[in-house]
Amino acid sequence: MKIKKGFKLKTVSDRQTIVADRRIHKNFNSVIILNEIAVFLWQLVAEREVSQREMSEFLEREFKMSRLSALSNTNVFIKTMKENGIIEDE
Repeated sequence: MKIKKGFKLKTVSDRQTIVADRRIHKNFNSVIILNEIAVFLWQLVAEREVSQREMSEFLEREFKMSRLSALSNTNVFIKTMKENGIIEDE
């Protein structure tokens, strides 16, 4: 998975949000605020190409959560990002 060109993480009023370059994504009107887990996943995807399985495994280790919880968090993140056209499979 990778983040599409033109999207970045930005701090707005002490919140981590995804912003779009308006020159590339003219019709992106969403405001997406990320929690700590989503920020971690964003940074992971931004650094390198990772699979859904790898994302879940990183969450398990970093946040010391169960496999089921890590998989659930990863699925929600991926679903939200795909629905908004922010990430894509390579």
